[in-house]
Amino acid sequence: MKAKKGSFFIFLSLIFIIIYILPHVSYARTSGFASKILRIESYDFPSINVTLKVFTREPTTFSSDNFKLFEENNKIATFSVSASKATQYVMLALDRSSSIKKQMGEVKKAAVVFVNTMPDRVKAGIMSFGSDVQFEHECSANKNSLLKAIQKIRPYGGTSLYDVVYQGCESLTRIGNRTDLKTMVVMTDGYDSNPRGTGQMSIKNLNEALAIAGKHNIKLFMIGLGSSIDKKVMVKLARKSEGAFLPARNTDQLRTIYLKLGQRLQLEQYLAINYISPNPEANGTLRAVQIKSEWQGIKNQGSGTYRAPLPPPPEPEKPEKELKLATFEGTELNAEIIPERYLSTDLYSSREEPEISNAMRVLVESANEQLRAGYQRMNSTIKPIFSEWNQHVAEHSIENLPPLRDQAINELENFQFVLENVLDQFVPAALEIVETTPEKNRRYLAKQHVKSHGYLLRSGLKARIYLLKQNLKSNTFWNSSNKKQTEFRNSNLEKQYNRENR
Repeated sequence: MKAKKGSFFIFLSLIFIIIYILPHVSYARTSGFASKILRIESYDFPSINVTLKVFTREPTTFSSDNFKLFEENNKIATFSVSASKATQYVMLALDRSSSIKKQMGEVKKAAVVFVNTMPDRVKAGIMSFGSDVQFEHECSANKNSLLKAIQKIRPYGGTSLYDVVYQGCESLTRIGNRTDLKTMVVMTDGYDSNPRGTGQMSIKNLNEALAIAGKHNIKLFMIGLGSSIDKKVMVKLARKSEGAFLPARNTDQLRTIYLKLGQRLQLEQYLAINYISPNPEANGTLRAVQIKSEWQGIKNQGSGTYRAPLPPPPEPEKPEKELKLATFEGTELNAEIIPERYLSTDLYSSREEPEISNAMRVLVESANEQLRAGYQRMNSTIKPIFSEWNQHVAEHSIENLPPLRDQAINELENFQFVLENVLDQFVPAALEIVETTPEKNRRYLAKQHVKSHGYLLRSGLKARIYLLKQNLKSNTFWNSSNKKQTEFRNSNLEKQYNRENR
C-alpha cells in the first residue's frame, strides 16, 4: 500500500512539473530545442551583432551549419557563430520573514540545490529579506562561499518584497557590462507586509520595482511558496520583466523548481552571431532579422529588428569650432530626517487595575519625553550637515563630501544608541509593572504586548537608520564617480579641440 502511495505522489509531482513549471521557465519546448534572439546591435555598422539564446536537451556545440540567417528576407551567406562573451549574473533572494520560520531549513536546502546545480560560468549573489533587506553575498562563482552565506540566514520580521526586488536590480546594474545577462530569482511565502499584517513593509512600491527591472532588462523569476502569496503581484512582476511566475505548494516542489532552474542554466547557451549587412547604407531605417535554427532535425526560428544609423550630417561650409565642455551633474542628498516614533500611551489600559494602568502611563510618558528629546537633538544636528552637503554638491566641491558622510553616520549611530538605550530601559521596567497583574492570562498578554511593541519600535528605527547610512555612502560614491568622469571627458574634449584647431 505504501509503494502505491509513493508511486502516486511521484506521478502527481511529474504532472505538476510538466503543467506548471516547464511552461514558465523561459521558452522551453517539449521538443528539447529552442532558440530566441535576445538583442541585435548595430553599434559597429554595417557589422551587425546578434545575441542568441539556445536551449538543447543535451550539451551541444553549435556552428554556422545549424543556422540560416536573413536580413529583410535577404539570405546572409557568410556569418560567424561563437560563444557570447557576456557574463550571466543571477541574484538569489530568499524570504526570511517570521512566517517562514518553520520551513526555513527546507528552504535553505532547496536554495543549496540551485547553487550546486548552476553552471560554473554563472556568478550568483545571495540576498535575504524580512523587515529589511540584507546582501548576504556578492555575485560570485565560488559555490562553497555562497552555500555558507545561505546557512547564515535567520528568519524574523515582516516581508519587504518590493524593496528586495528594487535593491537587487539596483545592485545588478552596478556590476558587469551593459551586454551582460542579469536575472533575479525571488522566493517568498507571503506578500509585502509589516509583521502585524496591517500594511506594506517596503519603502519602495510595486511600480518602482517594475520600472527598474524593465529599464535595465533584468528578468524576474518569482517563486511563490504555499497559498498565502500575492499571486497577482508576483505574476505582474514576472510577466512585465519577461521572466516567469513559479508556484510551489510545498518545499518539495520548491526544491524541484530550483533543481529545474539550475539544470536549465546548464543546458542554455548564449551565442554571438556576427555578419555584414547586405545594405551598408546608413539611412536610419528599421530592418528585420530572422534566424532559422535546426538541431537534430528539430527546427525553430526567431526574429528581431535593429535600426541602421542615420547618415552623418553634411559639414557646414564654414564650420565654426567651439569648445563645449561637459557639465557635472551632482546628486543632492534628499534623504528624509528620521521620523519620530513614540511608545503608545495606552500600552496597558484596564479599569480593573487602575494602579497598573497609571504606572504604565507614567512610565510611557517618561520614556517618550526622552525619545522626543533625542529626536530633536538628532534632527537639529543632521539638518545642517545635509544643508552643507548639498551646498558642496552645488559648488562641485565633491572632495568635501566624505568627511560629512562620516560625520553624519557617526551622529546617526550615536542617535541609534541613545534611543535604543531608552527602549532597553523601558521594556524591563514595563514588564515589572505588568507582572503585578493578578489574572494569569491578562498578565501573559500584557507582557507579550510590551515585548512586541518595544521590538517593532526598535526594528523600525534600526531599518530606517540603516537605509539612511546606505544613502549617504552611495551618494558619496556616485558624486565622486560622476565628477571624475566629467573631468576625464572634458580633458579629452580639450585635447580634441586643440588638435582640430592647430
